[in-house]
Amino acid sequence: MRVVGLYDISGKHDSWVVSPTIDYGTPLSKRAFIGLSASVNVYGKGFGRYYFDVDPVGSAASGLPVYTGAGRKVTAGKYTIGVAGAYGLSGDLRKGFVLIGGAQYGRMLGRYADSPIVGDAGSADQWLGGIGLAYQF
Repeated sequence: MRVVGLYDISGKHDSWVVSPTIDYGTPLSKRAFIGLSASVNVYGKGFGRYYFDVDPVGSAASGLPVYTGAGRKVTAGKYTIGVAGAYGLSGDLRKGFVLIGGAQYGRMLGRYADSPIVGDAGSADQWLGGIGLAYQF
């Protein structure tokens, strides 16, 4: 378990994000590893106003409708679930070449999903994935 907290020191939105996460990883063999994670992002009011609300000027520039719902209160804004794995191509995860990969699914929630930035111009469903090759020595 871990908790990551971020605060805006630049003063742009003068708010914060807190993300509690549960991670679990285990070797399946000497050659394979798998990891799972689940988290939720809780956003402060200023974060919601800055990134998800659309003011009249922004509406005129973008064509999106005016929206002021995201910055009204502190709330959970997104959850994510993910999986990662590694496979030792040399037969051992601790040395040689290792194939690594991962995928994550996230979903915007409530007031944030209702924002026209997400609902009209984007998507509440968010995917992330990657693969790579590492060398352990």
